[in-house]
Amino acid sequence: MNENYIFKKNMKTKFLDYKSIQKMYDIFSSIPGFWELDAAMGKATENSPYRAQAIELLKLNPTSRILDVACGTGLNFKLVQKYLKNQGKLIGIDISKKTLDLARKRILKSNWNNIDIIEINAENYQNENSFDAALCTFAIDIIPSYTETIDMMIRSVKSGGRIAIIGFKPSSWNYFRLFNSIFKKFSIVFGADLDRDIRYYLSRQCQEIFYKEVYGGYYYILVVQK
Repeated sequence: MNENYIFKKNMKTKFLDYKSIQKMYDIFSSIPGFWELDAAMGKATENSPYRAQAIELLKLNPTSRILDVACGTGLNFKLVQKYLKNQGKLIGIDISKKTLDLARKRILKSNWNNIDIIEINAENYQNENSFDAALCTFAIDIIPSYTETIDMMIRSVKSGGRIAIIGFKPSSWNYFRLFNSIFKKFSIVFGADLDRDIRYYLSRQCQEIFYKEVYGGYYYILVVQK
């Protein structure tokens, strides 16, 4: 962590605003098979070991209530349901209507009846102290008002509840860091800002439970407790 790192409230990504991100993801979701290919290339499918580890550390059970922020097409749902067993409650929020349409198809196909989908900017969602856990995978580095979104997640989780993040970062691994410039350029296509110190911001407000760099050091798994 960088002790001299200073966060500015209301900091927006220098790449894309909400409207641009919504439009871009609506377009991506209109391309058949796009998200499946994207997830396969990034080892981020619904069977991803990174998703599995993050969700396992949330300590869910069949009575748990969980908030999935920027849930996208619902790639976390299958792994969450491993613990909820189609009970409890899973709320998925996202700003892309067409992406959420794909999430709804996933829900119907699997006959899940404990999932609600809401189209909303994450920072505007209000349901304080209502969840046992919150989750945001491969999105916190894209969401423009990311500090506000993190604050919302913290407010939404009950005392003692856990928050899991999977995010992007430049690699610190010896060989892989040689490709950081390429990874940054590729990330910009999806609106990702790799200069955010999410770990530091969350550690100021919550207790860190777990941190691990994976996928060549380009991803990190972070779990904290409120």
